[in-house]
Amino acid sequence: MPFQALYGVGNPDLSTNNQQIGLYLQDDWRINPRLTANIGLRWDFETDMLNNDYVTPAEVVAGLGTTYPSNYFTDGTQRPIYYGAIQPRIGLSYDITGDGKTVVFGGYGRYFDRTLYNDILDEKYRLQYEIRTFWFSEDGSPQDGRPAIKWDPAYLTKEGLDSLIAQGIAPAPEVYLLNNDTRPPSSDQFSAGIRKSFDLLNVSLSYQGVYSKNQMTWTCGIKAANGSCDWGARPTRTSDSRSSRAARRAGTTRRTSSSRSRSRPARSGAPSSRTPMATRSRPATTSSAGERSIRSTRTSSGATSPSSTSSSPRAPWRCPSTSGSPRS
Repeated sequence: MPFQALYGVGNPDLSTNNQQIGLYLQDDWRINPRLTANIGLRWDFETDMLNNDYVTPAEVVAGLGTTYPSNYFTDGTQRPIYYGAIQPRIGLSYDITGDGKTVVFGGYGRYFDRTLYNDILDEKYRLQYEIRTFWFSEDGSPQDGRPAIKWDPAYLTKEGLDSLIAQGIAPAPEVYLLNNDTRPPSSDQFSAGIRKSFDLLNVSLSYQGVYSKNQMTWTCGIKAANGSCDWGARPTRTSDSRSSRAARRAGTTRRTSSSRSRSRPARSGAPSSRTPMATRSRPATTSSAGERSIRSTRTSSGATSPSSTSSSPRAPWRCPSTSGSPRS
């Protein structure tokens, strides 16, 4: 007997536009025969980083307005364009002995990530392509705390699942809510060390640190008293009650490391500046409007039942990054 079915209904083709611009200047200065400086400045800009003109549908506000604070809903004016992605970089190296064999070096840089636009597409996408997760049991009893529906072989078909939706006993589709105060992920990276050359051998001792903030992920939006996701919870009832996931700015993280290494002789000088990685948004699955997909799993003998999939929407449980924040 299948215990679960993922069912998508709607238009999986999401068309959107976001212009990304990056400007970068860098130069090296030989301040004196022993001291070299590498200085740079980068600025990144996106025209639609946070679905800036997005308006939360009235039925979503009506159903979830008493569950979440107002900054999870927008009328199209609460998300101004972000101009603050200014990223200075500096590197210094000093030749202690003047013969290029003993060099101390250090560097600092700020870096903004560009994955945010890819992460927030679900806020709009899940409204036009609704995903429902059906849970089944032999007698209709809950499955691991999740409300379940009594199994009927008819639910192996699209028509069977459509009948559950028509009767109003299907699980609510997912809704994604984005905090209007969300900012792009960034990190401050720094390093310092000393390098010594012994003819054919280089020895170095260095320290590296990373301080990151504003990491984001989608998490369960309605939780039980013990902190776990309350799968049986439902927000305020409306004619279109929905389950929800929410995203907040996550806490800062730190990562430091020290290293010792041996290598072939290396050219002395300032450490090179690192430019942020640019990540393109993943294209949404395209197929005709109104197309549906079904996936079911069989529990007996650990086997999987034949499944029919007419489209491949992005997985509803996917978390785009590793830091924590709410989802329901």
